[in-house]
Amino acid sequence: MNPCIHQLPYKDPCDIAIFLQKSGFTHIVFLDSSNSPQHPAAKFSILCANPAQQNSLHTNNKQQIINTIEPLQRTIPKHDGPLPFYGGTISAISYPDKNGNIDLITHLYTWAFIFDHSCNITSLVHWPEFSSDTQERLISIYSTAPIKPKTAGTEESLSFKPSWTKNEYTSAFNTIKNYITSGDTYQINLTQQFTAKLPETYNPLKKFTQLSRLAKAPFSAYFESENTILMSASPERFIEISQDKIRTQPIKGTRKRHDTPALDAKAIEELKSSIKDRAENLMIVDLLRNDLGISSETGSVEVEGLFNIESFGTVHHMVSTINSKLRQGTSPFKAIIDAFPGGSITGAPKKRAMEIINEVEPSNRGFYCGCLMYKSGEKLDSNILIRTFEINKKDKTIEVWGGGGIVADSELESEYQESLDKISRLIDSIKD
Repeated sequence: MNPCIHQLPYKDPCDIAIFLQKSGFTHIVFLDSSNSPQHPAAKFSILCANPAQQNSLHTNNKQQIINTIEPLQRTIPKHDGPLPFYGGTISAISYPDKNGNIDLITHLYTWAFIFDHSCNITSLVHWPEFSSDTQERLISIYSTAPIKPKTAGTEESLSFKPSWTKNEYTSAFNTIKNYITSGDTYQINLTQQFTAKLPETYNPLKKFTQLSRLAKAPFSAYFESENTILMSASPERFIEISQDKIRTQPIKGTRKRHDTPALDAKAIEELKSSIKDRAENLMIVDLLRNDLGISSETGSVEVEGLFNIESFGTVHHMVSTINSKLRQGTSPFKAIIDAFPGGSITGAPKKRAMEIINEVEPSNRGFYCGCLMYKSGEKLDSNILIRTFEINKKDKTIEVWGGGGIVADSELESEYQESLDKISRLIDSIKD
């Protein structure tokens, strides 16, 4: 049973997303790479809404997560074509809390707009049982959407407050350094949280489009569920699985971008030659090789690229790539869960790193450092939810975290500043 595909004239996906919202669509999910044209993963954006089914789960049993998502996959038409998504599941998975519990929110979508940024073509894909009235409505909405939709007037601004004082961050940093010195761990990803009250007039989807345009991150995502909204400018892929081939691309190593070309080039060279950042990156590569090995064919795990520099809207990052082959009889979801959470946001060794994180960080991370993934046909892709804002619709609060990896030669002031650099411009982009 093949999905139906209708080609449409290309429009800016950010404009279409906002117009869908104004047309009454809910539970919008927007996986946006349109603002990072130089990145190899930035060919497509995916936009869908009004899911056919919604499931949620709170559990410390990872097998339950697999058992919740996999039955939905059996309802999806099997189709392997050039587009990344022909209808399927889009799911958010939270970082484990202090009791090991994970929150899963998964939606089943039977249609989507797929924006091909390299060919300037938009495709409406939907399942064959789709009603003609719904199909015609979607095409009509897309066709009548203004090029630049009018937005609301002045909105109240946000005022973020840190959950830690500088002294409290310092205490956590020193505790971690002591654990490293004593040999408990090699690296810990330390994060700090910032929280603001959400104004009544605040439109998260509109703010996400501003965030995406600033960050230019290839794995940006907006995910709206019953109680939670995620706005992510993630530059980091977690795991991609296509035709039994697995790929993960951890990020470790960051430098702030500069408006002056000479300073920006200098920042790249500093990152390239940094012994500390290369060592930190290599630790996570080794960790992820082990994580992928759990669900991969024996001997298939290989490092494709080490210490590559990728530039985004606000920062430069050091990125490595690891590939493997999915073990026969192992589901893609099991591969995700076997490697979850991503090692780049825990530390090494992972189990001990997570125990130390639970000790020194005062609050649960929520969906921050979890992942957002889609599965359609033979294709699965996922990001790590960093550079991510989480909105609690009931409490009307918005949270964001900034962090970095602490190793033996980490310096307090530079690590503290890095955590601020990663999010300061992102916060500014969603304030006004």
